[in-house]
Amino acid sequence: MFSGCWGGATTDTVYEALTLISKMKKVKGILVNLYGGIVKTTTVATAFIKAYDTKLVDVPVFARMSGAEADKSKEMLKGSRTKMFDTIEEAINAAVIEVNKNG
Repeated sequence: MFSGCWGGATTDTVYEALTLISKMKKVKGILVNLYGGIVKTTTVATAFIKAYDTKLVDVPVFARMSGAEADKSKEMLKGSRTKMFDTIEEAINAAVIEVNKNG
């Protein structure tokens, strides 16, 4: 799993980060814990949708998003490979269980 901080991120910079993550062969899942303040959550959601569309991301994604435009982001990611959670603890637990199951 990868954890990062993207102050002032754009869709392109988030996509670049996902490109780097996708090259790491040992990555089995991505955990996103985002409070949209500086960065709108829709920016991150748009990058993930682009990554799914281009088949860049092929590992499960577990996300807790709140703050600026979080409801819109959740709607954008509905039906995608991103599993949304209300708390980071729920996201972490689900990530650990799934990654260990598919280990």
